Amino acid sequence: MRIIACSDIHLGRIPSVNAHPGLTSHSAWDAIVEKAVALKVDAVVLAGDVVEKDNAWFEAYGPLAKGLETLHTSDIEVFAVAGNHDAKVFPRLAKEGEHIHMLGLNGTWEQVVYKGVRFVGWSFKDSACTANPLDSFERGFADFDGPILGLLHCDVDGSLMTSTYAPVSSTQFSATGVPLWVLGHIHAKRQLADNTGFYCGSPFALDSSETGEHGIWLLETVGEQSWKDPEFIPLSPWLFCDCEVDLEGIVSSDDLLNYIGKALRTTATKTSTSGFFGDLYCRLVFVGTVPTAFDLARALPLTDLQNLEIPLEQGYSVHVQPSFVDNTVLAVDLESLSAGVGPIALLAKQLLDMDTLPGLLEEVKDISQKSHNVPAFQSLMSTADIQDEAQVKELIRKSGFSLIRSMLSQRGSV
Repeated sequence: MRIIACSDIHLGRIPSVNAHPGLTSHSAWDAIVEKAVALKVDAVVLAGDVVEKDNAWFEAYGPLAKGLETLHTSDIEVFAVAGNHDAKVFPRLAKEGEHIHMLGLNGTWEQVVYKGVRFVGWSFKDSACTANPLDSFERGFADFDGPILGLLHCDVDGSLMTSTYAPVSSTQFSATGVPLWVLGHIHAKRQLADNTGFYCGSPFALDSSETGEHGIWLLETVGEQSWKDPEFIPLSPWLFCDCEVDLEGIVSSDDLLNYIGKALRTTATKTSTSGFFGDLYCRLVFVGTVPTAFDLARALPLTDLQNLEIPLEQGYSVHVQPSFVDNTVLAVDLESLSAGVGPIALLAKQLLDMDTLPGLLEEVKDISQKSHNVPAFQSLMSTADIQDEAQVKELIRKSGFSLIRSMLSQRGSV
């Protein structure tokens, strides 16, 4: 049997990309249906979060029903479980529609056999679940003379004490006796360490946080009871990625666009060499040593980034995201500056030895938490993900060098 596996389609949500005419909240689902028909598979399995949220009924019903009808006409069966996003609406949509087998509704395990394969699944009954669904899995589901495929939307190796997304330990899957699990919830493709299962990831990258390739998986049975290794099939027509721009040797802001253009073309070449052909949405990451007179934030306003586009072959383009990461280093001698007197010398000394700041980590984390959702700070670099002292020191280093630049400029040293 040949099966397409996918999850986290989020019907009702339009991906955060531009320059894609005709893009809708169901474009990913339409592409999945088209690919399933083209590959002449026997079944499609959906591991939850097919619909964005409960109030997406009107947006999701028509496209979902149309796709299910197309699959049915092509003799392709559909098996699904509900996730935390569609715990209420997806079963309702499935009930109103046809040609879909919902498994494990109301948070209980359920199985169905099709063409000699047993499909076993569990669904969210509410938008949150703190219980471990595998704790209620009955070993009898694995007593079957044929291939078995498990479907589950869950949080693998998240906090078993605090996760509200069906927390599961990765070591539990092998103990179920089910040889392969299709998992939903994480929007990045990822296989479990012991190859007992894999996260499908979202078929289309939904926003800039979903970097790397996105698509679906092809599963095939081999022999009477086992599976071939899952095969990933890219599907997303765009890719979010970082583009490193080395500013070493730059003299003035007039040269900045040349450095950026070269870096973007290099990134485009690398991605096409790896086999991806589509639009790129790049976040610029600046590195290298720059003169103290060079102020990247002033030289590259965010509004200019949004307008930057480089055409590629076959009608594709490179787009630049309206944010960047500044990992450059100022061409200043901290040792020499620290030997002087005054505020600049004190700041240079502190940057040379940041271990002398007691309570730095907790103070910065506290400030970042308080400012994270304040509108006035939204245009600044996010510090919401600060977790350890190394990240705090890097943030302080960047801020310190920026302050040194301003102080030197004010005293006429640039």
